[in-house]
Amino acid sequence: LKSEKECISRIEEIKEHIYSQGNRKRSDYKKIYNNWSLFYSKNKILELDFNLIDSNPREFLNSVCSFLNVNGFQEKVQGDLKTRINQTNNFLIPDVIKTILDDLYGENND
Repeated sequence: LKSEKECISRIEEIKEHIYSQGNRKRSDYKKIYNNWSLFYSKNKILELDFNLIDSNPREFLNSVCSFLNVNGFQEKVQGDLKTRINQTNNFLIPDVIKTILDDLYGENND
């Protein structure tokens, strides 16, 4: 979607996608995590707060590299990691879609 206007014109299509079985399965991170945990011990799965990507990208990448035993990250990556290169045009999500997403994935849902 390239604009808020296009998003509004496709509300029903977007709602159908959000509620689709495939999307719901891909969005059930707790179930996905539990499934992976059946096959891998907890020390083989890295769990990080998604917000860390934005708030402290260097710490996020350090954690990933450390978990994967990748050395030399600090020397190879310099500068500001918060600069966005392929940033999309920002537009507001219509309230009806925000409400649906909040009902499905908001902080009060498990």
